[in-house]
Amino acid sequence: MTRYQFMVAALTFECQFPEGIDVQKFLRFYAPFLRKDHIDNPAFIFSTLDLVPDFDRDNLLETFSNDLGDVSVYQSGDSYVMTFGYNETGNVHYMVSDKLFTTIRVYIHWDGLYGPTALTSMLRVAFSQNILLHDGVSIHSSVISNNGYGYLFLGKSGTGKSTHTRLWLQNIDGSTLLNDDNPILRFEGDKLYVYGSPWSGKTHCYKNERAVVKSIVRLEQAPVNEFSKLSGVFAWTELFPSCAILKHCTDLYQIGIGLVNKIVSSVCIGHMKCLPNAEAAKICALKVGQFAD
Repeated sequence: MTRYQFMVAALTFECQFPEGIDVQKFLRFYAPFLRKDHIDNPAFIFSTLDLVPDFDRDNLLETFSNDLGDVSVYQSGDSYVMTFGYNETGNVHYMVSDKLFTTIRVYIHWDGLYGPTALTSMLRVAFSQNILLHDGVSIHSSVISNNGYGYLFLGKSGTGKSTHTRLWLQNIDGSTLLNDDNPILRFEGDKLYVYGSPWSGKTHCYKNERAVVKSIVRLEQAPVNEFSKLSGVFAWTELFPSCAILKHCTDLYQIGIGLVNKIVSSVCIGHMKCLPNAEAAKICALKVGQFAD
């Protein structure tokens, strides 16, 4: 068994793999997050199963799909069992965790076409739930770093998050891309940071860096460029759907709700109706600067 420890958003987790697994192939995007020194108490341990787990498939809690496949969540005693399926191959991969996602064991078809995809999807789900215990949340977002501050842009796939960040890169001096799909928000004291992660969608942007959150803005395609600052329930409903919080993992779900409340009361939340042009980025940057300072 080979042990690897990674640190994402200042949270360390451990992966234990059988000898012979090509870690360079399966975890090539995790290299910036690899710890050279190991700690004794990682936040969670991710190891492997020799056999497909036995569980009652009638206890289905929820299903969802993301860019990495179709996921089903089952209750099995004091554990959760998740299946990860890919229609192209018919292979199903399995993850078994305790209710706080501190001990995770997986069965993966290592030789299959989607073995690396299954592994990174499982790690992303496990991390996104465990980080809730540590005052953090994984969020579906594209994020710009500018002079030490982070600007997050939310929206459903196809809304134009990547386009808007590209416009910032082209038109707002000092802008760099921190992550293009799945950054991590985490409080340290009363300050909220956004961290890069090994999960960045189709964009190769895997940075082990952080920035202080300046604003979180939900984008809406529109025939005008118009920014609105939100508060209270309006800000909450803009933010919560983009947070990776499994609703049937009840203990963690309640923690997640409290965390979103804390975020809403700590930083500028906005809604930006926008066109895909330079003016949109300039107006957004200007308004965020006015409302967040």
